[in-house]
Amino acid sequence: MTGRYGYLLKLELRGQPEQAAVRSLEIVTWVQVHPASLPSLRKGKNSMRLVTGDHYGLPTRVAAVCPSAAEREAFLKHLVEPPKDYDPARRTSRVRGSVVARIQAPPGTKIAWFSAGGSFTANVGAARNTRNAIAYAVSEPSVFREIYRADVPSDQSHWHYNVDREVKLDEPVRSVFVRYTGEPAVNNLRIFAHCVEDRPRTTAPVVLTHEWSKNGARKTRQVKLDGPGEYEIEANADLADESIEMAIPSVAQTATRPSGTGGKGRGEGEKHDFPISIQPPVQSWFPKAPPLPAPQGEVIRVATVEELFTAVARVKPGGTVLIADGLYWLPRCLRLRTDRVTLRGESGDRTRVIFDGARSQDGELVALHACSGVTLANLTVQNVRHNGIKINSDSNVQRLTLHNCILHNIWQRAVKGVKVPLAQRESMRPKDCRIQYCLFYNDRPKRFDDDPADTPQNFGGIDVMYARGWTISDNVFVGIQGRTRGAVFLWPETEDCVVERNIIIDCDTGIALGNSHKPAEVPMHATRCVVRNNFITRAPENGIVADYTRDCQIVHNTIHDPTNRLGRLIRLVHDNDGLLVANNLLSGPPLRNESSSGITLRQNPAKDMTDHFAGAATGNLHLKAPLPEAVGPAEAVDGVVENIDRQPRRRRPDLGADEVGAAGR
Repeated sequence: MTGRYGYLLKLELRGQPEQAAVRSLEIVTWVQVHPASLPSLRKGKNSMRLVTGDHYGLPTRVAAVCPSAAEREAFLKHLVEPPKDYDPARRTSRVRGSVVARIQAPPGTKIAWFSAGGSFTANVGAARNTRNAIAYAVSEPSVFREIYRADVPSDQSHWHYNVDREVKLDEPVRSVFVRYTGEPAVNNLRIFAHCVEDRPRTTAPVVLTHEWSKNGARKTRQVKLDGPGEYEIEANADLADESIEMAIPSVAQTATRPSGTGGKGRGEGEKHDFPISIQPPVQSWFPKAPPLPAPQGEVIRVATVEELFTAVARVKPGGTVLIADGLYWLPRCLRLRTDRVTLRGESGDRTRVIFDGARSQDGELVALHACSGVTLANLTVQNVRHNGIKINSDSNVQRLTLHNCILHNIWQRAVKGVKVPLAQRESMRPKDCRIQYCLFYNDRPKRFDDDPADTPQNFGGIDVMYARGWTISDNVFVGIQGRTRGAVFLWPETEDCVVERNIIIDCDTGIALGNSHKPAEVPMHATRCVVRNNFITRAPENGIVADYTRDCQIVHNTIHDPTNRLGRLIRLVHDNDGLLVANNLLSGPPLRNESSSGITLRQNPAKDMTDHFAGAATGNLHLKAPLPEAVGPAEAVDGVVENIDRQPRRRRPDLGADEVGAAGR
């Protein structure tokens, strides 16, 4: 709830101590409910009627766009483009002229009808000159149909008024554009889209329970309806209503076994007209994940969505949830709150246990809250509008491990660690987490349609704040482009993290230690962080960037982008005291140093080396043969004892991430 309204919720548990517990709770509301609006019983025959759906008889759910025009950032993010004449400080004329807002149906739904309203300014004393208007278009912001044109009475004397109009569409659509024309001005807007699901939910009976008291004694009557219908309750005396309960029994949502052509799953089954098994980019030289040890402690096996949510809610600390192969359409965010829990695909094949967020009501698919030592492994998270895996660092999440996972088509951040409150920053910042042997990839560059609430500053791979002691290693990032930006982003006040042995191909930015936005209370974005032994191919904005760092290292990386138009294979900007940049191999423009700090630059040769790599086009930057610019002797860097393939380096190592003369080559 927002504003001044709220609910008081009381949970009363009955049963044996330590056994009665709330395992899960979900509340979804659209309207406020007052006791006066609920069905009440009276003496005699009470006729009741259950009606479902909206006033069109449709089973819709609501998506809302109600920004405050007084808050610039919140207002602009819903608009197709900024208004030409907009000032949030002008209370009586915030937008002059036209502005187009966009509302999109949640994943797996379409807009069946909508209402659009606005708060407008009127020309006091010259009502006929008030020409405010509202129009709409579907799918694209063109061919608008007008639904309101101002007709202000000539005798009105108030400076502002509100208008709302409703539109039932001929057929459901994914998105609607509403154009507001402020003549003289529009001061706020609101759009409510009522959406129907692409695939109707499984029907289930409704159980209604009426409870009342008569002469001090409580009585109940329960009715079960298969759908909308009527029923009667007869009372032979005056009574006092106590409550009415409406319940829908749980219906298992069955996972579907992956296959090349679709097919039936377990239990109720579900036919699909699209391929289920994913086909991620794979190359023989990509890092290969070692198997996890056998589970310890309690083991719960699951094969349906309902079993998955139930297991995550009840698993005890130290337990393991083993997930059968299948395509799991998650209807909402899966939230983990228990220490030392492992959630892993049982077969070990990460392409065959798929969590899909295309039908989820939430923008995030897997979230961690106030837990430590959790492991997620051997599974895929895909088709998520906001965050694939959300680390709620403000609730104290520690020592997370992501192992052998796929993050596919995540349109904001595949892994996000949020801001930690200043007062608890030292105690609650996320510490000692590992992201290893994971694959991050998108099928195409991100588009505005994928997440209109996003901004170009959001990173699409790993975006973590206030991390300490993290290891990000042996991962592959492919095609993180468009509005999502890049692969790895560590900021602000990140400390003692290592980013090593990763392969980054065709991402807008490869690895970013910080950025140019540094609030005054943040001393540095990255301190004592190490970026080493990474392959980066074609990163047009930045291969590796250091921006507000202290005592960090960028060493033994190979970066290939000979036509980089910005010349940013390695970019150093703003304060970077104590930074060491050494033994990197740059196939393209030379290092770009825009910093005035005390930086050590050592042996970072730059030239087009395309022909010397095993497969530059596919990101394989292993050297085919010794290259004078790459082969030692170079000055060894403390801590860099292996190359990208975990083979030992010589005492006088080669430059770049590869070691031509390493054992096994």
